[in-house]
Amino acid sequence: MEVAIIHGIYFVLGGLWPILHMPSFESVSGPKTDKWLVRTVALLLISIGITLILSNGEQMKILGVLSALSIFIIDAYYSLAGRIRALYMADGAINLGLLATWLLLY
Repeated sequence: MEVAIIHGIYFVLGGLWPILHMPSFESVSGPKTDKWLVRTVALLLISIGITLILSNGEQMKILGVLSALSIFIIDAYYSLAGRIRALYMADGAINLGLLATWLLLY
């Protein structure tokens, strides 16, 4: 399976979770004040994921690299600052792995 498909599936599944069942998402990730913002990010992740799955070429690589880098930076910064649960570092590590894979393979 190509990295774009793996990355896309990861983003789609991660985005679907708070859309389909916010209570279980919050039980793992922590309570959310602005649920509209959680849903906005979730829909953006789904959009990026679907695009990664269906696209090819240089734009796909750019989207994969920048989206993985963006999520990693946010997860790492706010986890280390104590603003979000340390669990987000696991997501950051996955995105760092995706970023490395994109850069090594393409």
